[in-house]
Amino acid sequence: MKERYSVLSLNPNIGSHLIAYQRFGGAVGLACELDETARTNLEANLNIPTEAVDPRWFYNRKVKGTIDLLNRLDLSGFESLDVLDITTLHDGSDTTGKPQNLYDAFGIARRLQPKIVIAYAPKSTLQNKSIQKFHSFLDYLRYDNLRHPDQRKYFVSSTLIDARQHGSCVSKIFTLVVGVRVDVAGSLGIQTDQAIRHLLPKIKNMKSLGKCIENVEVSQQEQEFWFRKTLADGRLSRAIRHLPKNPYMEDYFKGSARLLAEIGFPRNSRPKIVRGSFNRYIPDPSEFNVIHPASNRLLSVTELRSIFGLPKKWKTTCSDVDMVKLITNSVPVALANAIVKSVVLGVLDGKVAITDSLDPVLQKISLVDTIADPKKGLTSFVIETDFGTEIAGELISKTPTTDDFDYLFDADEINKDFIVYGGFDPDTGKRIVIGAVQRKVFTDTDRSRCVTAINRVKEKSDARVTCSPPIPQERLD
Repeated sequence: MKERYSVLSLNPNIGSHLIAYQRFGGAVGLACELDETARTNLEANLNIPTEAVDPRWFYNRKVKGTIDLLNRLDLSGFESLDVLDITTLHDGSDTTGKPQNLYDAFGIARRLQPKIVIAYAPKSTLQNKSIQKFHSFLDYLRYDNLRHPDQRKYFVSSTLIDARQHGSCVSKIFTLVVGVRVDVAGSLGIQTDQAIRHLLPKIKNMKSLGKCIENVEVSQQEQEFWFRKTLADGRLSRAIRHLPKNPYMEDYFKGSARLLAEIGFPRNSRPKIVRGSFNRYIPDPSEFNVIHPASNRLLSVTELRSIFGLPKKWKTTCSDVDMVKLITNSVPVALANAIVKSVVLGVLDGKVAITDSLDPVLQKISLVDTIADPKKGLTSFVIETDFGTEIAGELISKTPTTDDFDYLFDADEINKDFIVYGGFDPDTGKRIVIGAVQRKVFTDTDRSRCVTAINRVKEKSDARVTCSPPIPQERLD
């Protein structure tokens, strides 16, 4: 880009993902961060103006607050901001006793009307029972007035995105929300919310833990500190003894009920402990106690700094324990790089063109090509969002429409075998299989029998029905 683009960041924590904007031509004019520990670390490492202010303060002052914010950003007026960047650790709409969250920050977007809105929220935002409420809330960003849904302000899409699929060696999943203002989206051929996903970065090979920390030197003093810290947690140190010490084999702690009781864990509690492997990525260290592949200790600040992609010269401005919390709650730099390059530069450069822009259905079908992983032997698609059985029950007997689907899988369009995966299951270390299509299985006599059986069906319905119970393996065979 010939000129630098402007960025306003709300609640950026230590600002790890802001590195990507600076790396790819962006000027972060202001970062609003209330947490003093996080803000101090951001100020010590990045040359970005910061304010210890709640974004709701600007919003509640209406026009005066908006003008004040524009003056601080040195911008000329509404719609002049290029990117509004939002991060939050809170997924609920209930703000009682909580810091500002994603819902509050969208109010700033309504005031400023930036070209692009990018928000990182916890993965639970798209996993819990409030998911329908969340999707409805996105209308708050889509429209100026909910009574006039034909008058759009933004095309908005939300999805779960995993840092490990975009060049990071840590599996940290976020709810990613991307909004593009309608005038900007129109110039790119975007006519549906789903088409926003054409902008998302393509999946790339994961980076192993060994590659991340192979050149990292952890001082003897720091190693001893984390040995002592690990030993101080009696239950954790006892559980580690039951993990095989193979630096090239990832192993999750899966003790029996008796073993858990002997170690001291409460009944019905399942501790999240895993020994990392040099050959694989690691699970989210904000959720798991990740043990070093070759040592019976937790990962150090120096190692986590490298794992999350922070520069070697990144300063520690608080205790090591607090620094671990700050790092593990941040956005990995590799993920931020991928999103800025693909979404921000793609939109602001105007080089992204969405085909079939006049037909929303064709946009959804063509979107299938963007989520396929060609590096796997069998074409595969990943659907992160699971609405759950409670919501599914409300849809029984209702006729589906194309608006009900994020993706439309057409076996004839794909014209090859494919498989559809659901979310990642940490207990098994795999993604669940939602379904698959295998072509040309029934041939000759078997095919004739199938066609005859199908032709006997006299009634059909497009309505959703309750699913049958699981088929016993004997009957399936």
